[in-house]
Amino acid sequence: MEESQWKLLFGNIYSILSWNMEFLSHLRPRLDLGSDCFGDILVTMIPFLKPLYIAYNENYEMAQYTYRKCIKRSEFADFMSNRSKMNASSTDMLSSLHLPIQRLIMYDSLLKEIISLTPIEHPDYADLCTAYRLMRAMERAANRVVDKRRNMDMVLKIQESLIGDHVDIAQPHRSFVYNGRIKLVFGKVRDRMLYLFNDLLLVTKEKRRNKLEIDFTIELNQINGIDPMEDDRYRFSILGEDHSYVFHSTEDKASWIHYLNSAIMRLTQVPLEVDEMREDEFDVGNVDIDFLGPSGVLTKRALMLRILTWSQMGDPDQVMKDIGLCAKMIGDHLTNNNKF
Repeated sequence: MEESQWKLLFGNIYSILSWNMEFLSHLRPRLDLGSDCFGDILVTMIPFLKPLYIAYNENYEMAQYTYRKCIKRSEFADFMSNRSKMNASSTDMLSSLHLPIQRLIMYDSLLKEIISLTPIEHPDYADLCTAYRLMRAMERAANRVVDKRRNMDMVLKIQESLIGDHVDIAQPHRSFVYNGRIKLVFGKVRDRMLYLFNDLLLVTKEKRRNKLEIDFTIELNQINGIDPMEDDRYRFSILGEDHSYVFHSTEDKASWIHYLNSAIMRLTQVPLEVDEMREDEFDVGNVDIDFLGPSGVLTKRALMLRILTWSQMGDPDQVMKDIGLCAKMIGDHLTNNNKF
């Protein structure tokens, strides 16, 4: 196996291994001393783990592709077969490649279980809750990076299918939303392929060899509204500033209206990245009860979200534990700040 293939197959696995060894080196002295506190170690080290798992998660699909490519070579296939025969209990390579991602999910579940068994007054309780929040935020961040990369791959694929003079579809801010075959009603009915992005509607003509020619584009911020044409089962209209466009879809009329309205609405809302940052700051998982924002202010929003979470929890004892700690935090905050 070439070194470049080895790197694609295993990614940054050695960096993840080094992090785990470092964590063990900090944990072992605590165990030797009989201490059951380790939350502070996680709080310190999780920020360093985050970029490692994001990088591994982002490379995971390429690792699968590389493995399937390598396994077609007889030398590699024979090596893997012999290894499997030597150790019948060993996991196959594809499953092994998923283990680091699976471990991240296990960290989440394990921390949650540990916290549920830890008394509120335990000195490690607050650090464990913080570590859990950081772990959840890291998992979300890793998934977002992968989703964003997949979306960009789709945008690039569409860009590469365009022929002739065309606009540059692959922009850093642009993301793919929806696509499908549809009929454009303009004098006569014309078959078209539509691609909806977060800021643009691309109307194309299908050519040979899976190529596309742009008919026209509509910027979403130039759309005044979507007319569902409720008296017509298959048609809807896009109302532009200068022109209106009537489309005919026998199967996807409702879907197109939904995705178009949603995309137009998002243009006027808070950017997704900002909204996700707020979500990370105010994680309302079953055990995260840190109500203090980055500025040290007790946030009413986080408290209200916590109350909603209590209403959905099935364990009355855990609810009471949360309420008790919440009351203590509110009392401490009011004592120190004299305001809510």
